[in-house]
Amino acid sequence: MNACQGTAWVGTVLGSTLECSATCVACARWVGVAQQKHVLIKHDNASGTLSADAYAKAVIPGAVVATIAHTSLVKRKGVDLAAFATLIRKFAPDCLIFAKGYVISPYSIFSHHGYSPAWLLD
Repeated sequence: MNACQGTAWVGTVLGSTLECSATCVACARWVGVAQQKHVLIKHDNASGTLSADAYAKAVIPGAVVATIAHTSLVKRKGVDLAAFATLIRKFAPDCLIFAKGYVISPYSIFSHHGYSPAWLLD
């Protein structure tokens, strides 16, 4: 997520535990280079998603990049992307927002990047 380098140094990068590991690792790498802080907002395990209320508690002025996974891979539920973007714009109007989604497949098996099954449905 080298978008961090295209933003103000010493800012905050927002993400969530709903994100795929590739996004989290990339953010962790680039916040170190850009001397920024990485804040991961915890999703709700029971619902398998992230609420706008939980997101609102973490959005702060000074956010320079935000990543939003708008679909849960496990529960196949979406998040309120518009509400998240509104919250971000309210506190950090210049923040770069990246929404990452997953296709909710009608198939009973999903393979992330084609390596091995990520889930099987009965």
